[in-house]
Amino acid sequence: MPPRLAQEITREIERLGLVQQQIAAIEHERDESPTTCKETEKKRAQLLLLKGIGATGSAVMSSLPSLLDAVKVEATGMDV
Repeated sequence: MPPRLAQEITREIERLGLVQQQIAAIEHERDESPTTCKETEKKRAQLLLLKGIGATGSAVMSSLPSLLDAVKVEATGMDV
């Protein structure tokens, strides 16, 4: 294998390792620090009970209404 190709592959493997570390850190943060909103956490727990919805999906879907409200406030300048 040409040395330049070997170096490129080595760099890509290092990048992959970094990305895997970042994903693990994000997942740990998501799992270990629940939101302060009890209603959001309740929705998240209920979504986790559904087959096919994992931790990431439940976290996103449970916070979606509050995210949409935040976008509306920013877009209109008015509280929802």
